[in-house]
Amino acid sequence: MSVTFCYKIEVRFRDCDEFGHVNNAVYFTYLEETRHAYLRYLAGQGVSSNAADEKLPHGFVLVRTECDFLSEALPGDLLEIQLRVSKIGRSSFGYEYEIMNTSKSQLVARAKSVHVAYDRIKKRSKPIPEEFRAVLERAMQGLSETSIDVVSD
Repeated sequence: MSVTFCYKIEVRFRDCDEFGHVNNAVYFTYLEETRHAYLRYLAGQGVSSNAADEKLPHGFVLVRTECDFLSEALPGDLLEIQLRVSKIGRSSFGYEYEIMNTSKSQLVARAKSVHVAYDRIKKRSKPIPEEFRAVLERAMQGLSETSIDVVSD
């Protein structure tokens, strides 16, 4: 997988279910944290997605997500979530993810998500802003790779 962005998370006790491993629903939170970290990174580079600013009339909405669970993760394990841009349309784009357990050198899960540029006032999709499209295209071509060693609290 050509990686665009990496984010690290330490598995917390509260992330686990009665079987002692990370609950399936928590993986979607890990994906969300990774996406938001990527957008914060881009904002720090001067690229605005406007995705997180609720006061603005536009942003992105999540319209699809899926995850294949391959192995378990336990409290204290360090997970690296690798994100890559997988597709770009007129108003939508997709990410693919691999979640690696770096504590065990093991692939834990593979996931995908689809996002749509959205006008909150008109309540409909809109074309992806050109500045953000350019960032996505560079990432999809493998021209930008970022590794962020952020471990969530």
